[in-house]
Amino acid sequence: MPRMSYKIGNVIVLKSSHHGDLASQQSAKIVAVMPETQGGRRYRIRLANENFDRTVAHDDIDVEASVSQTPDAIAPKVSKPGDWINHDLVRTRK
Repeated sequence: MPRMSYKIGNVIVLKSSHHGDLASQQSAKIVAVMPETQGGRRYRIRLANENFDRTVAHDDIDVEASVSQTPDAIAPKVSKPGDWINHDLVRTRK
């Protein structure tokens, strides 16, 4: 079975974990695709009810459940993928 590759903006579902993680079985939006390291791909994701990003491995994504997701499944919290600094709020000292 070929591995599904995801792009920025795709909505995915995380696999349920045996640790009882609160993020499992929730929809998340791919914010960034990380470089492949040691033969594995990682993604930076954002859950709908969180204001921070998480990184997950490709193996942590429920591929079958993710196919049925649409971009409207989670609230659009990220205005621009990859733009996580609000430059209007950055101040420098003189």
